[in-house]
Amino acid sequence: MKLVDTLNSSSSTLAEEEHALDELEYFVHQIDNARDLDTIGGLSLVIKLMNSSEEGLRRRACYVLGSAVQR
Repeated sequence: MKLVDTLNSSSSTLAEEEHALDELEYFVHQIDNARDLDTIGGLSLVIKLMNSSEEGLRRRACYVLGSAVQR
């Protein structure tokens, strides 16, 4: 999935990563997509980003995880 690839790429800018997390948060609102978050490699990335030094990435990663688990 392109969003996960953006988060996993060392060449992505901060703005690109923030946008990818915003889109991923919307994506995981559907229960099937939330279940697939780990399968596509997104869960470990989101958890990793929850420890980022960038406040915007930490906050967005928390929103993604929160949206995924409420389903």
